[in-house]
Amino acid sequence: MKKWKMGLVIDDDSGMAQLVSNFMHELKVQAIVCGNAEDACNMRKLKDFAVAFVDIFMPGMGGIEGIRSLKQKNPDLLVVAMSGGWRTVSGQSAIRAAQKIGADMALCKPFTFEEFKTCLDPIIDDDLRSGG
Repeated sequence: MKKWKMGLVIDDDSGMAQLVSNFMHELKVQAIVCGNAEDACNMRKLKDFAVAFVDIFMPGMGGIEGIRSLKQKNPDLLVVAMSGGWRTVSGQSAIRAAQKIGADMALCKPFTFEEFKTCLDPIIDDDLRSGG
């Protein structure tokens, strides 16, 4: 059996975090869920993670600063910013800001499994890409 990759899900919305975690599991990526960026950035083995899906709008540190900190601690981490917007800020505007500070990819909420899967192409095995 192949060793699963490890990924972070950072989202204060438990329903969205569970959805992303389930999607990761489908693609043989072990998901660790954090409800805020502070907990994720303080993890001891942050270098063990291949990918992080980070919500932009969260209480506390928030996704923008969280992405910056994650990238400083693990420059090889594939960071995917997620947002549906907040108040007067559109999801697209939030994602553009996240990409400027280091997010490698972005997903506008809501997103499909196929859109999600595309973000993991750089880290998933070839047999999973072909559906095997």
